[in-house]
Amino acid sequence: MQEVQLQTLTCWFCNGNAAVENAAYVVQLTKAGETDKIVEIPRCKTCKCKHSEGIGLGFGIIIGLILLVVLWWFVSFMTGLIVAILCIAAGVITEKILSFTLTKGEQKGLTIKRAELATAYPEIERHIQDGWQAPHLEEEQSAVLFEAVKEQDVRLVTEMLDANPRLINTAKKSKRTLLQYAVSGDVYMTPHFAQKDPTVMARLLIDRGAEVIVQCTEPHWRGRTLLHLACKDACLEVVKYLLCGPLGGAGVRLNVNGRDENGQTPLHLAVDFWPIYAYDLKVPLIEFLLANGAQINTQDNEGFTPLMRVIPSVGVTNASWEAVVFPVVKNLLAYGADPILRNRNGQTAGDILMTHKDEDKEDQGFRMVVQLFRQWRRR
Repeated sequence: MQEVQLQTLTCWFCNGNAAVENAAYVVQLTKAGETDKIVEIPRCKTCKCKHSEGIGLGFGIIIGLILLVVLWWFVSFMTGLIVAILCIAAGVITEKILSFTLTKGEQKGLTIKRAELATAYPEIERHIQDGWQAPHLEEEQSAVLFEAVKEQDVRLVTEMLDANPRLINTAKKSKRTLLQYAVSGDVYMTPHFAQKDPTVMARLLIDRGAEVIVQCTEPHWRGRTLLHLACKDACLEVVKYLLCGPLGGAGVRLNVNGRDENGQTPLHLAVDFWPIYAYDLKVPLIEFLLANGAQINTQDNEGFTPLMRVIPSVGVTNASWEAVVFPVVKNLLAYGADPILRNRNGQTAGDILMTHKDEDKEDQGFRMVVQLFRQWRRR
């Protein structure tokens, strides 16, 4: 592995303090058929972003020693020793917390600078032009980019993609891409959606060339499309954009009845009891999917129809029956859901419902759902 020497003793990131030898930012360059190279970018201690080193641990040791002496004198050595150990342990935890809280914002800023400046460092710029890559640098940029998507920071996402367009289809450790992350509940559950259009980030990423026809590869989620992810967390506006937005005009059409590895369609995930926080969006979401071709009686690998998936698992609070389950069941039956279809265990939707009979027999909402099934039979 070859090492490229520093070209300057001035901090490259802030152009201020003199760079300290052990504060250099190390970038590894790779190229097929070539020996990896290391480039050290001069960086001062401030930009290294390690302000919290030793603060928490030192504080814990000092307090621990003081208490050890005091308790040894007034109580017993063993009591003092136990308290001292607990203080040191608390110091270690404090060190971690301080390291995270004090450096998170600064590290984010540094990574933005890296996106703009690190690749412009003369040695790195020259090697990248010659076909070399800096995978570690892209990993750090990717982490901040996912955080920016979660926070709906359009400006930051735009700047980082301008600096490195190859990040558009980058994936997290969970193997989800930026666009998959943008339409999922990880983002939709954040308070930023209260004032912002939830489709803005999806539009931005798609316009930048994000892959639309892409499926999840993480365990238990394999085969899920963007529609599956948006329906799972009741992201109604995102679903509307994916099905009726400019994607269709570009010749891209997402399959509203596409199945994941479990045989579930977007409708199966849309009607699921969870997430309860989005229950008020479930009925309009279901109506929208059905109006756009969703098949209401499709059975998944276990034989469950969307109607069966509405019935929550045992242990759900009684108050949820009337607020969540009842309106969804009523809507599905009105659109033609068949409650007498059976799953692989031989159960109908009514059979699954009655597993809650003993625990929920006094609940008004549960009785309302039971009444819906009885009315269907009398038709």
